[in-house]
Amino acid sequence: FTEVGFSGLPDEANHVDIFNELYGPGFSPDFLPPGDTAYTNGVVTATRIDDYGLGGALHLVYGAPGAADDQIWTDGIATIDAAVRYADFDQEFGYYDMDLGEYTKIFDVTGSGFDVTGSGMVDFDPGTLWAWARIDDSDGGDILNPYYSVDDLNADGLDHMVTYQITGLGTDATVWLVLWEDEITFDHDYNDLVVEISAVVPAPAAWCLLAVAGGAVRRRRR
Repeated sequence: FTEVGFSGLPDEANHVDIFNELYGPGFSPDFLPPGDTAYTNGVVTATRIDDYGLGGALHLVYGAPGAADDQIWTDGIATIDAAVRYADFDQEFGYYDMDLGEYTKIFDVTGSGFDVTGSGMVDFDPGTLWAWARIDDSDGGDILNPYYSVDDLNADGLDHMVTYQITGLGTDATVWLVLWEDEITFDHDYNDLVVEISAVVPAPAAWCLLAVAGGAVRRRRR
């Protein structure tokens, strides 16, 4: 693991701040000591997924820490919601189909801090392999900067996304939090866009579950 998300810029939330705001107070430690992979407040736990090295494809519903790294994903339906944004330029979130070589936008992101909007649903065919994608226009004009969960797809070859699995929420959904970095050489805080993904087992009435999953799993304090 590369430890990230702790220095941040003034007035920006680090990863512990984000967990405390989204899922309730009391997460510790303030940063992960070497060898540790999880934060917890005693009820909810955020476990870091390997960035690379395990290979395979992380299953959207049945995936777990140690099963695969977070670069390539497979199978499932989910609601996806923007949760945090600390980047002034326009952004959008989507996915890149690894077989078709095509990018699909899911939603645009607006707002800043924890006051953000952007949501959508996805339904992947069984066996589909994809990478999550974040695109911005930080260079201005029509020049777009795509970053993917697969390092090799990024222009700089670096890892611009880290992932936590969130457990203990009292829901049947499998919940992931993916956190993005736009300038790794600058602040390295992975809070420029944070997206929550809630996936359920594809079954009759699954879409009904999805309709409430996004709002039910997040215990955001106001």
